Amino acid sequence: MLGTGPMGPARGRVSRELADEVRRVGTPLRHRPGQLVMRQGDPGTHVLLVETGRFTLVRGGVDGGRSLVAIRGPGHLVGAAAVLDGGCRAASVVAVDSCVTFLVQAGPFRALLRQGELAEAVSRYLAASGRARADLAAELACLPARERVARILLRLHQAADPPSGVSATVPLTQVELAHALGVARSSLAAALARLCRQGVLATVGGRLVVVDVDRLAVAAGLDAAGRAIG
Repeated sequence: MLGTGPMGPARGRVSRELADEVRRVGTPLRHRPGQLVMRQGDPGTHVLLVETGRFTLVRGGVDGGRSLVAIRGPGHLVGAAAVLDGGCRAASVVAVDSCVTFLVQAGPFRALLRQGELAEAVSRYLAASGRARADLAAELACLPARERVARILLRLHQAADPPSGVSATVPLTQVELAHALGVARSSLAAALARLCRQGVLATVGGRLVVVDVDRLAVAAGLDAAGRAIG
């Protein structure tokens, strides 16, 4: 089973202590699939802690194009950077599942950080998130289309955080996947068909499902610890 290395599921989550404090002062919210929960360019007025479900962070360019910045799942914060630096949202945030979050307004969130250990926890989280974004950008820019497809599917699976042995549905359509990856739909379709033939993916109720995460990691060019092979 894929572990907790560079691509492993534990990477980038907040500490248990920080998550507990955010739940204590936050307001629980529910989000429907496809819901826009933060908009690029808006001021940073609040932070979300993801309790269940997955979100994509997408950045729009001046040319009208859109690029995938990150995928966030349970145990992740969304929107913390803009709250802390007083800037605007760097990306839009969209729910890809039915999600539950805890919302904390900027003032109470900053107040939490007056506790030294929580401030350190947020710093560690933001550093790990920055590394994950850099990794994703490098993958989208440098890897062959087949490996890009496998890695985005692996990231989506890990963000769902399913129990061991439980399959996770791929929440994006082929059009959305092709757009996020910057690949032609024909290349995406060929890569998905290959993964289905290999027994990595299956189609259930018209949706793609990851059925063998370890073989998906191999297809993504990663070893069992989540490190790049070769």
